[in-house]
Amino acid sequence: MNICIYHGVDLDGYCSAAIWKRVHPDGELIGMNYGDDVPWERLEGQIVTVVDFCLQPWTDMERLHRHARELTWIDHHKSAIQSWKDVGCPYIRGARDVTKAACELTWEFYRGSADASRGVPARRLRLLATQRSCHHAVSDGDASLEHGPRNEPRLYAGMGVDLQGPCGLFN
Repeated sequence: MNICIYHGVDLDGYCSAAIWKRVHPDGELIGMNYGDDVPWERLEGQIVTVVDFCLQPWTDMERLHRHARELTWIDHHKSAIQSWKDVGCPYIRGARDVTKAACELTWEFYRGSADASRGVPARRLRLLATQRSCHHAVSDGDASLEHGPRNEPRLYAGMGVDLQGPCGLFN
């Protein structure tokens, strides 16, 4: 089974997971935050992708790398990428770049360039990704996002993703 662990507390994580789900419609999504218990029994022997997130401490990522059938890691968090480099962990496929949002990296990993793929401008992914939380996205007065996640179907239709859930992103 394909499983995606995503950072379940911000729109970048939700968007990254939604892009992954478009590629793996039968896959399972697991939203996590730092400090959450890792559901090891669900991950053992599975094809696992981790987006906008990294298991902590780093030894948990190493454990996942050893016990998952396959591991892909897509992230943009500087400290996680530095930890990976510091410990000399075996090669983990994926995409890591601190200059892009995780949803941009996820889109590029699965669909090619975020600027060219199916007309989805990278700036729209970046705008969605930079919101700190669902609450922030709909309550901070940013009209571009206040009307975006709920009322801009072109963004999601262009991505080929039906974004719903917490605050209307995955339900």
